[in-house]
Amino acid sequence: KAGNMTLQKLYSADAIPAAAPEDDYDTVRPGDRNDTVYQLRDCLVAMGYLETLNNTYDIDMVEAVKQFQKDNDLTVDGVCGPRTISLIFGY
Repeated sequence: KAGNMTLQKLYSADAIPAAAPEDDYDTVRPGDRNDTVYQLRDCLVAMGYLETLNNTYDIDMVEAVKQFQKDNDLTVDGVCGPRTISLIFGY
């Protein structure tokens, strides 16, 4: 558990984001196979949205991304644009 001082720092205006700014990410789409897909899947597995880790943006990942987007009030399209990626990496 985080203490009060840690929580205050995390939510202060001086807090440093855990993920890179949104404009640092290129859109990742179904059918893509690369390291970014692997990293996104790793995060989605850790959060319980996916069970399988690989580097393929397959139908399972599309459904996981859609659920993540829905849960985070994002546009639900199953595509990992900069905002979706930033939130996934910042979980």
